[in-house]
Amino acid sequence: MSIPSTDRLTDMFADSGLRCTRQRRALFDALMATKSHPTADMLYRQVISDCPGMSLATVYNTLEAFVKAGLVLKIPGTRWLGPLRWQGGWHPPSAYRADRGCGRLAG
Repeated sequence: MSIPSTDRLTDMFADSGLRCTRQRRALFDALMATKSHPTADMLYRQVISDCPGMSLATVYNTLEAFVKAGLVLKIPGTRWLGPLRWQGGWHPPSAYRADRGCGRLAG
């Protein structure tokens, strides 16, 4: 999935019962632009310069709202994968797996 235009994202959010706020847009764009499975902390560090008032709790709450809306996927943390991670729409959810040796996700 490519990063949607502002109008399209506003519609996607509205269809999911979410308002398209600056913070949500920044977080969604950061997640969709990455080809990795970032943690909430990684995303927070990416968007904090554009949204200085955003807290890490807001990042987690927003990501959970995105999951409930079906916009992103939550990848549970495990012994091999480490902490909870998030996936945008750049590949199907079945396309990732953990390398048990190093714990990294391979896609």
